[in-house]
Amino acid sequence: MTTVDLPPEIAHGRRVFRNTLISGVVGVLSLLINFFVVAFAIRTLGMTSYGVFVLALSFSVSAGYLSISDLGLQAGVSRFIADADGRGDRERMSQVVSSALAILLGTGVCAALVLLVLAVVASHLFHVPTESLRTALGLLFVLFAGEALFSLPGLAFYGLLQGLQRYGRIKAVDMSRQLLYAVAVVAVLGTGHGVIAFGAVTVAGSLFSALGYALMARLSCPELRISPHLISRAGLRPLAGFSGWAFVAAISGVIWAQMDKVILATAAPVRVLTGYDIANRLQSAASYPLSFTTQAVVPAAANLSAMESTVRLRALLIRGTRYTLALAFPATLAAMILARPLIIAWVGGQYAYMSGPTELFLVYQLVISSATIAHTILIGLGRVRTVALYATAATGINLVISIALVHPLGISGVIIGTLVGFGITAPLYIRLALNLLSMGIGQFVREAILPVVVWALVFAALLAATAWFIQPAQLITIAACCIPAGIVYVLGVARFAMSAEERGSLFGFLRPVRRVP
Repeated sequence: MTTVDLPPEIAHGRRVFRNTLISGVVGVLSLLINFFVVAFAIRTLGMTSYGVFVLALSFSVSAGYLSISDLGLQAGVSRFIADADGRGDRERMSQVVSSALAILLGTGVCAALVLLVLAVVASHLFHVPTESLRTALGLLFVLFAGEALFSLPGLAFYGLLQGLQRYGRIKAVDMSRQLLYAVAVVAVLGTGHGVIAFGAVTVAGSLFSALGYALMARLSCPELRISPHLISRAGLRPLAGFSGWAFVAAISGVIWAQMDKVILATAAPVRVLTGYDIANRLQSAASYPLSFTTQAVVPAAANLSAMESTVRLRALLIRGTRYTLALAFPATLAAMILARPLIIAWVGGQYAYMSGPTELFLVYQLVISSATIAHTILIGLGRVRTVALYATAATGINLVISIALVHPLGISGVIIGTLVGFGITAPLYIRLALNLLSMGIGQFVREAILPVVVWALVFAALLAATAWFIQPAQLITIAACCIPAGIVYVLGVARFAMSAEERGSLFGFLRPVRRVP
């Protein structure tokens, strides 16, 4: 029995679709588990203790400011591994990973030292109300210092898996970690342990991920060799050139993601971070569809660029944007329309006041959905310098507006800064991508955006009417509200926003490859 050889465009399409589907399924499961963990932690620890955890986490290498310690190397590894894979150069892959791993070991030590300094001085910088919580904040920084020593090196193997487009194995590690993390959180917090134990469980989850990525990298590329002898100036130069600008973009991205928390923590009691985290997590949940589609785009774009396939890059931009919008619109609009009952059912009625800031945060989500694929393709094509400059400009705008509005508007003020900052730069990403691919804005809007927007409006109207009629108060009834509008939306998008060729390709990707003797 032999496998039928597929045309390159079908084989590539299958790969991107498979990666997107895997990311989507695991992302939804992780989202549900994470929602449970966050609600359990907030209810168990209380607003102030949970706010202390959020503050410490905002400086960690896994989810905070010090994630810039990877120096952009994860993106660089992913890009150059994809390029080397497209050329069949296995020796180059070993050079890239060995070089990145050596640098990340060094930056891990530096990040750990920074966190240890913060453990000493943090209580003097932020509004932490009691001595016990100030001590807990210091110990959390010590725990996250330990995390830096293994989490950062693990990114070299994560970048390898991304470049090889082994998303099934990445998600196997992520899903296993999420399940074990949820069980451990319930066991630890449910037996009366506090925020320090919660931080220890979080760090243990990062260790599990780093080891898992290393194991999966070995299974995915048995020829991979890790050796100091493979580190050379010639090998480092292109990686450093790409990763240098990726690092600039990463700095802007990390400041962007964490500045709101630090601005709030310096201007108000630390307990306000719990309310912000609720709004931020709902926005992040609505953004999951973006990760489903974008994670596979950078290595796919780099691979297509190596094969000099501009036509397929145009199709990737148009279809990727349309599919991203098709996934993002219903999730975002549903969270906006149902924000108040969702927050009350999720974490309790005392947080109902966060429905307004949450809706504002979700407006930002609508803005970024149209530009995220263009932004990701630019990185895959190596236009990291321009992306970094745009991101820096957006971050500066965000920072100025957030500082100006935090005192009069509180949480809403920093969210407005985020919305305005990206709203100004999003069209720039789209314009640059269109220019590089010799496409007109009219074609992009007509083929990528308009087919989905119409059905998004229909979805919003039906959902609002259903919610008004049912008045949902439990998570199960909130989910049930989305079913009628969701069915209409899916059928409408599949029938009218996708061409017959796309529907045929979709069903073709779902069907197994037939084998012939």
